Amino acid sequence: MKLRRPPLAAIGVPLLFTLLCVFGAWVAHLTPEFLLRELLSRFARNAVIVLSLLIPVLAGLGLNFGIVLGAMAGQIAAILVTYWKIGGIAGLGLAALLAVPIAVLFGLGTGALFNRSKGREMVTGLIAASSRTGSISCCSCSRSGA
Repeated sequence: MKLRRPPLAAIGVPLLFTLLCVFGAWVAHLTPEFLLRELLSRFARNAVIVLSLLIPVLAGLGLNFGIVLGAMAGQIAAILVTYWKIGGIAGLGLAALLAVPIAVLFGLGTGALFNRSKGREMVTGLIAASSRTGSISCCSCSRSGA
């Protein structure tokens, strides 16, 4: 015999979350216009991130392997475009154009690394990603004078 859950138990968590959000907005004196503007901007930003992850996932590339490479290529391109003081749509387009060849070079290098470490790709990818993230952070901090 199947036990039936009460109707409130099925929606308890979403209901509690909604109540907490409404209470938090009320306590913070946030206007509905502000909430809607922030909601839409964050939705658009996250939609771009999700779309950028679709190609690696559909190609069968593990998320630990591809995300760091693409993110680093995008960061390098964004740093270059910012350094050259190119803004607006032109800067965004140039950053995208610069990120693609950088990502291709990173991908070729990582592919060669993975071919040498058959059977240990997950560990190799995590170590390579960690070391690359650290090196790019170190380089960008030294370039910015931080």
